Amino acid sequence: MKKKKYIFVGNRSSVLSEMRSQLLHIEKIIAVKNSYLQKELEAENIKFKSFKNKKELCEIIDSSKFDILVSNGCPVILPVSSLAKKHQTFINVHPSFLPDLKGINPINGAILFNRSAGATCHIMEDKVDSGAIISRIEIPLTPDIDLGLLYKLSFAGEREVFRKALKRNFIPDKNIFHKLSKNKKPVYYSRSEKDLIINFGEGGKSMVRRVRAFGIESQQAYFEFKGNVFKVMDAEIITNPHMLAKLQEYKELEIAFIYEKTIIFRKGREFIKFRNITGNINKLKQGDILI
Repeated sequence: MKKKKYIFVGNRSSVLSEMRSQLLHIEKIIAVKNSYLQKELEAENIKFKSFKNKKELCEIIDSSKFDILVSNGCPVILPVSSLAKKHQTFINVHPSFLPDLKGINPINGAILFNRSAGATCHIMEDKVDSGAIISRIEIPLTPDIDLGLLYKLSFAGEREVFRKALKRNFIPDKNIFHKLSKNKKPVYYSRSEKDLIINFGEGGKSMVRRVRAFGIESQQAYFEFKGNVFKVMDAEIITNPHMLAKLQEYKELEIAFIYEKTIIFRKGREFIKFRNITGNINKLKQGDILI
């Protein structure tokens, strides 16, 4: 049997590493310009092409000889119906439990909206993150899963679903349903700057999810107070009964304690802890009201 030819398109190396470990015939690697993938390929002296826009990418794909295109972290919506030739299959590996959390930033979205995370390998169509599902895994969210860990688990999951899809010869699994339960609607999520702004008017649980959803150094949710900006790496709700017994001693949004890079303040019937705050924390004082 003739060995199939692959091309890879994307901005990260998780699935590409799996393809290489499987000794697949990778005809061409196409990296998003200035992406982490490009830097890794340059460091390993691996040949690749780069693109900076949709036109460049489509021209490279159209001029390439291959059987299967593998997309992983490609920000371009490809016109698959007009670009793919009859013998070619286009697949995408996406870090979410599709059909939920389509879009560019599904890992943030899983924490922000309290949804299961995961990874999915599916046939590509013209629509974003659509097409028949070949394989997928679900990653339930638990309190000990922070954003950094969820990135690691999701990208490892991408390798796993690609491996499963390869064993299926990229044939869709008819036993996988594309609909969520009746009480849930699929979320499409791509991050915007306003999502990083901490809103003290929202509920405590929502506020904590917002902080945790962007809890890595390159992102971070933030709030402004008296002209100062404070970025917050982590947050949690205080459940200690001794502290909760003192709830009435504090006003709404009053800072109860400050220590190291941490503040604790009242929110409704709870205390919220913000940890690892970046900013001039000396501008915050016990007794300040965060409005």
